Amino acid sequence: MWKVVDGVYNTHINQLSSGKSKNYVLELVIPKCPTTTNLTDTQREVVLAKAAVAIKIPNSDEVWKKECELKVNLINENEEFPEQQQQQAEKDLLSNYLRVRAAEILKEARSLAERSDYEGGRKLLQNFQEELSKSAVKDELLVKGLLADIATVIKEMQPTVYETVGKARLYQQVECHLKEESNPMSNADCYSNNIEKDLVQQAKSKKITRY
Repeated sequence: MWKVVDGVYNTHINQLSSGKSKNYVLELVIPKCPTTTNLTDTQREVVLAKAAVAIKIPNSDEVWKKECELKVNLINENEEFPEQQQQQAEKDLLSNYLRVRAAEILKEARSLAERSDYEGGRKLLQNFQEELSKSAVKDELLVKGLLADIATVIKEMQPTVYETVGKARLYQQVECHLKEESNPMSNADCYSNNIEKDLVQQAKSKKITRY
């Protein structure tokens, strides 16, 4: 997914539909400031990462470019961060962290299933399912989608069912949760934009009409 060249991380997205977004989780180590020193106004705002995006517009030679920075505002130990703003920031961060973890857990469960260790795969998924259901963001749409998909994988984590439908579904779920891609095999597809959801609903309606 990522290529590192001279300390710069590069990734490529083949297609990005209008209305879609991509979230990336960065793990950073921030050195501790001396406890005897208070941050000055010029020291509060710190740029942790910079990103450059280049997008080729379909059916044209036009390339759209944008650069942005990830800035954080540090506070002193005796200062308070606005509670509402902090809660929303923590929810967004934790939800996306769990999304990436879910992809890793699903991938590990897939490896166990490939070795015919279906019981080990179920146990791994059940432990993560319990962690998600007790998390502070269990009511968030993204986490509800993760719980629904994991519940399905647990049911299909048995020899006959796995080889018939579970294997294909699991491969797609690993990719969709890691890359935030829409997935028609998902019980709770939370990555589709409104246009994609409408198209899927229209397709389902046509199938029902035919029957």
